[in-house]
Amino acid sequence: MLLSLGFLLNLKVAKAPPVHTASKPPPLKEPSQPVSAPPPLKVKVAPVVERKQVTYAQSKREPTRRRPDRESKAPRRSGESPISKTMSKPEPIRRRSVIKKSDRSRSGWGGAPTQFWKWLPALLGMPVEDEQPFGRMDKAEKPWLTWVLAFGVGVVSLLAMLDLQSIVDAYGLVPSEFGRMGGLTWLTAFFLHGGLLHLLGNLYFLVIFGDNVEKCLGSLEFFGLLCLATVCGHFCHILIDSNSTVPCIGASGGISGVIAFYALRFPKTQLAMVFWFFFKAYWWRMSAIWMFGIWVIFQFVIAGQQMVGVSYVSGGAHLGGALAGAFAWLIWRLNARADDLPSRYERS
Repeated sequence: MLLSLGFLLNLKVAKAPPVHTASKPPPLKEPSQPVSAPPPLKVKVAPVVERKQVTYAQSKREPTRRRPDRESKAPRRSGESPISKTMSKPEPIRRRSVIKKSDRSRSGWGGAPTQFWKWLPALLGMPVEDEQPFGRMDKAEKPWLTWVLAFGVGVVSLLAMLDLQSIVDAYGLVPSEFGRMGGLTWLTAFFLHGGLLHLLGNLYFLVIFGDNVEKCLGSLEFFGLLCLATVCGHFCHILIDSNSTVPCIGASGGISGVIAFYALRFPKTQLAMVFWFFFKAYWWRMSAIWMFGIWVIFQFVIAGQQMVGVSYVSGGAHLGGALAGAFAWLIWRLNARADDLPSRYERS
């Protein structure tokens, strides 16, 4: 026991190993010189582009700009970049001005004309102008010659109706004696008519179609057209029935030339006629060139009846005058200027 006690006394006390504990970090030493702050970074900001406010109507008229990355296939000028070309102001789109036709001017069945006076000639079976022809007509501001001729024909015919039979026998054109009075009857027959309806019908066509033709040709040329058509009409009448002793009177031959020129010069002008069905009026519209073609077919039928001796209407005089009018239109067409000719986009 003593030995064990001495052994315990001689032992060195073993020290426990040090334990690391969390402690505050050592204070930083302040630098002797002050530290300068870093310079601020320079950031490039894109410029603000003010965009123009575009309305819906403008956006439809102006084309969209091309993207700058798409190069145009068209050759560029020297020194011009594709970006500068695409970012330039676009050219406005030019559109052809097309005149839209109204519903009233279309062919086919439709309503009555706006002018009430047109009912009177329509009730007599004559076509009426549903609209004024579209075209260059500045050769004569006022159709004075048309009005003077219509007035003169009307006055002479009304005076001749006081003693119609004797005056017609004296001044009418007789095919078997076409050279009497030195050929003066070729002119005097133009101013004589066989009745009031015959007179009113010819005056109507002369005024309605003659004013536009005179404005297109001019007064002097219009007078030449009437004379040529009258002579050609009388000549064809004589050819069809050269042995006839019945006098031929009326201005239909010369007016037929005016109608032919009108239909060829203003082919798309709408003409209206009225038809009755169960006491109800229906208006039919047709272009002037088509109505002229139907009229020519009827004149061939009347000319055949004239040769047989059935009809007293001179279809040959009408065809001869129309042939002269077509010839006059051809001469005018060859000498016309570019702006005189009808455009494919215009309304007639």
